[in-house]
Amino acid sequence: MFKNLLFVATLSLILSSCSTPEASPMGFQGEMSERYVSLRLLLSEQFQLASEGNPSEVSSYVVDFDRESKKSTILEESTKDTIFHGRASRNGGLWFLEYDQGNGTFWVGALKADANHLLGWGKVKEQMQTIEAKVKDGSLQYLVASRSGADNILAADQKILTPVYNEILDASAKETIIVRIGKGQGGNDKVEEEDLTSFIRKVHPNPADTYFEVDLRSTGNYILQVVDIQGTIVHEAPMTTKELSVDCTQFAVGSYNVVIRNAEDKKELGSKMLNVGR
Repeated sequence: MFKNLLFVATLSLILSSCSTPEASPMGFQGEMSERYVSLRLLLSEQFQLASEGNPSEVSSYVVDFDRESKKSTILEESTKDTIFHGRASRNGGLWFLEYDQGNGTFWVGALKADANHLLGWGKVKEQMQTIEAKVKDGSLQYLVASRSGADNILAADQKILTPVYNEILDASAKETIIVRIGKGQGGNDKVEEEDLTSFIRKVHPNPADTYFEVDLRSTGNYILQVVDIQGTIVHEAPMTTKELSVDCTQFAVGSYNVVIRNAEDKKELGSKMLNVGR
């Protein structure tokens, strides 16, 4: 009897000392956008990334898009591992990726190209945990649409979530380097080239050969910058009209970020990726 009691007490002590499994973050429900688009518009059909800590170790990825389901798929090229499969939408320079959790909800991860860095890559869990913490402390309580048992169900609305995720991304470390953006969008994901939400309507043709044009939504006192993947400004010019043509014959083949800034305070107003090929 004493031995049995001792065993039970010992087992209880062992179990109580084990760490509790981490709870899954809460999820979203609803429609993020009325317009889901291909991730090829951000990353192209093929792209390469590296980490800031080990820039020589480059990973290659391919992007596919199913027009019927409006779902994009990102595969690691060598292993064919699925990195992402789901719907994507954008609001301005922010891209929202939906990760289905299989229980009627989905997580939302955000990506943003910042010069030669891709902010938010591989950080969906951390982003959701940040959202969860802010909901619990009351600062994002307005995102709660309903409750399911002890879990909060959040409303999926990209317009409401854009400033939230922008703040998260702006506070995150620049860990992922864009090494190369490959060919442009493929045939089965041909969609409207004009961005309906960004300050920059279009950068075209893209990929560019000898020139490209930048179309804005309004006129003003702006500065146009073309930044390479090392973060170097390779071209800068004033822009006071809605449209401007740029000669890129002297640009090296590769990927660039076209940035529009306010001429007075240098605040960034919008940016788009540009590929130069020959």
